[in-house]
Amino acid sequence: MRRALFVLYLGALIGGCAGVREPIAGPDAPPPPGYAPVFVNKIQPYTPSVPAPFITVTRTQIHQARTVRVYAHVLDSSGVLYTGLASKEWQKLICEVTDEINGRTKSVEYRLSEVTVANAEPLALALVLDHSGSMGDARAFALQDAALRLIAQKRPKDEIALVKFDNHIEVESLPSTSQADLMQRLRRVGLRGFGGLTAIVDGAKAGLDALAASRAPNKAVLVFTDGYDNSSRMLKDSLVTQAQALGIPICTIGFGYSIDEDYLRSIASATGGIYQRIYRTDEFSAILPSVYALLENYVALDVQLKEYGVHRIRIKLCPPKPAPESIAEIALDNTPDVGSIGILYVYFDTDKADLKPESKPALDNIEVLLRAYPAMVIEVRGHTDSTGNADYNLRLSERRANAVRTELVRRGIQPDRIRGVGFGSSQPIADNRTPEGRALNRRTEFVILRR
Repeated sequence: MRRALFVLYLGALIGGCAGVREPIAGPDAPPPPGYAPVFVNKIQPYTPSVPAPFITVTRTQIHQARTVRVYAHVLDSSGVLYTGLASKEWQKLICEVTDEINGRTKSVEYRLSEVTVANAEPLALALVLDHSGSMGDARAFALQDAALRLIAQKRPKDEIALVKFDNHIEVESLPSTSQADLMQRLRRVGLRGFGGLTAIVDGAKAGLDALAASRAPNKAVLVFTDGYDNSSRMLKDSLVTQAQALGIPICTIGFGYSIDEDYLRSIASATGGIYQRIYRTDEFSAILPSVYALLENYVALDVQLKEYGVHRIRIKLCPPKPAPESIAEIALDNTPDVGSIGILYVYFDTDKADLKPESKPALDNIEVLLRAYPAMVIEVRGHTDSTGNADYNLRLSERRANAVRTELVRRGIQPDRIRGVGFGSSQPIADNRTPEGRALNRRTEFVILRR
């Protein structure tokens, strides 16, 4: 028995060996209590007569730690996705946006914009479809039919790439706008030629690589899977790093009870993609077009964050009565990575290095961050504009950086976890010839050296 288990385990490790197959999953199990998915099946302008619209948030993208874009959608329970929400007349529908961090909740300012199929730039979408053995022939056929349905519904200017995977990868089509070409290239053959183990990350990587052949301004990868990753050669973190560098979101769809939800959700969250979960085979044909519609129709809220850590952003929709209010929320962590630079919103009087009372929220925030990560080591960096003597500016920037360090040490943070450095006017980020540029250059930053 031990020898048999060892052989099976070895087969799972090498992943790509011929003959290693996953057992076919059984019939669809009943969904969990309360499961009531809404799939987009129609898009139309919003009007005040809509009886029960609700707001949902599908994804976020963080830019330079301080700026986050929240992607929201207004739907109803029948699957209608509403547009026209960024017009001045309907901006009042979004009546409140708040940010909760470190136990404090406050209203935040935001800029609202909208993208719809009418103004969306061309999209190149890589469909990455699980064909591991657990899918079985019937579900593989259903997934192929769902892909064909999406191809039939796509906008003429959008491209689709087709990737199938088990423990090996097959790119059936590079990005193409031609529906006829895509339908011909997508082989509707069930699991023929597949049926092995599951390489989710390798499949997603193939999707990213396929999109390199496209010049479309917008790109996304959509991965559908029913299982755990048990044979990828590429690490998940490497996949995420590549997707982030390319600016390509990876959307993930998990089917059934045998998935690693945290794993799939983390890939989507880290890359700015959408995560969805379904439980019925007959939902395949609805979920792919639904995610496609959400990628091309959304309200974007650009929010400025002055604090670092885990945020919970809530958006409240207030339609005309008697329609009920609804709230959507999403959690995000904008803690800078090792080596990245964050702004500390601390304040000093002119030519002085004494922290002003308005600096307290920023100091509280960085203290919480350092306590949440006991191994974290940071460097506080002081900068000035180019006004005045360079040597004086250097000394002033050093004093200000060390003032922050001294205050954090006074609060109980170990001294060896904080370094203070001054750069004077040597590292401007804006034009010193303008008042606005000089204001930006007079800044205090922190860099995470170890996390």
